[in-house]
Amino acid sequence: MRNVDGKNRWWNGLRTGQRAFALSMVGYLLLLSLAVVIAGGRAPFAREIAFLTVITGVLLVLCGATAICTDQDEFEFGVTLRALAIAFAVGSAVTFGYGCAQQFLGRPTSATCSSGRSTR
Repeated sequence: MRNVDGKNRWWNGLRTGQRAFALSMVGYLLLLSLAVVIAGGRAPFAREIAFLTVITGVLLVLCGATAICTDQDEFEFGVTLRALAIAFAVGSAVTFGYGCAQQFLGRPTSATCSSGRSTR
């Protein structure tokens, strides 16, 4: 069933906050891909520029998440807030665990292959 005027397209059915969040996620994906390309370059400040690119993407997602939360009613906002709190807790635990593994088990080096054995 095709509608010529486009009123029944899925994008038009989304609320403003949902559109903003979707666009912020697409922007984050593009900025993250750009950061990976920049970090692989040989420019003097490539890593710093890649870092700033990733931080810009994170701020973009934060704005999108804020837009989706402000566009919801009280019940939806409570459910979304709980989901974001759980995601933050899980992400913090994973980041903390990875940091502890790097600190106590040693940082992975470029001479270490995926099996963990040294290639030297």
